Amino acid sequence: METKFAINKRLSLFFLFFIFFIVLSFSQNQPPMYLEFYENSSESCNIHSTRRSRLHTVNNIQKYVKTKLKSGNVSFYICGELFIHEKSIMEKRVVCKSFLNDKRLIGYEELVDFLNKMQDKYPMGYKYPSNEYPKIYIPIHLSDSHISLYEVKWEYYIE
Repeated sequence: METKFAINKRLSLFFLFFIFFIVLSFSQNQPPMYLEFYENSSESCNIHSTRRSRLHTVNNIQKYVKTKLKSGNVSFYICGELFIHEKSIMEKRVVCKSFLNDKRLIGYEELVDFLNKMQDKYPMGYKYPSNEYPKIYIPIHLSDSHISLYEVKWEYYIE
């Protein structure tokens, strides 16, 4: 027959493992998000009224714009939504094009829904990185076989 001490020890160990697994399950990051981005596209987009006035003065703009800044940072615009790659703290890597084969690229409409949810929760912008929101990557095609993946964060601004 087990002593009271042995039973209490087992219960304590069980409780510690239970707490550990709960903490571990809540701290897991969401899978990354990959955005559609076609650097050489001349496609334009119309700004929909649900855009919450982030771009209230523009009706028709170029859909994809990439700008390299003097600091080495890179700005990406998708229908006017600004994403920043901060060279000093964010990942940029070259991978085989096949890397994206099992990844889902997020289109503009789904992106707007995601950004609206973020803006609802964090009207003045969100903390990056965050366990609550996924890392965001923009793929840029380098050749037939390679792409650059830029880690980016959404930058809230009003034009």
